[in-house]
Amino acid sequence: MVKLYTRAQNSAGERVRIALHLKRIEFEYVPVVSANTEEYRLHNPQGLIPTLEVDGVNLHQSLTIIEYIDELIPDPPLLPSDLLLKAKSRAFALAISAEAHALTVRRVRKYLTNQAGLPNCNVLGTGRTIALAPLRACL
Repeated sequence: MVKLYTRAQNSAGERVRIALHLKRIEFEYVPVVSANTEEYRLHNPQGLIPTLEVDGVNLHQSLTIIEYIDELIPDPPLLPSDLLLKAKSRAFALAISAEAHALTVRRVRKYLTNQAGLPNCNVLGTGRTIALAPLRACL
């Protein structure tokens, strides 16, 4: 049995959901109202979304989950067969998940503003401006 713990409008969870649909894997969608509950932390001790549960084993981090899905069911492949194009695709995915995505997460912006003392980090437009530079470099 496969369960996807996520919530609507969570971009990391959407990446996994799309991969599951592309691979035609049936799954149960388990809505997560709050990732900071004891109940959810039993599935993901980090308290981050998404979590994919496969036969009672929990997988975390969207790109790791997507790699698992692609290796589990190789056809149709999610990545190109050409090694250079595959590497560029992975670099683009990492730029989105590790660089651009981080600045859209309220938890990260709150830390940058309150703990690191950076001004205007609560303004999403500032994050978007910063985050687009690495994405443009990947294209």
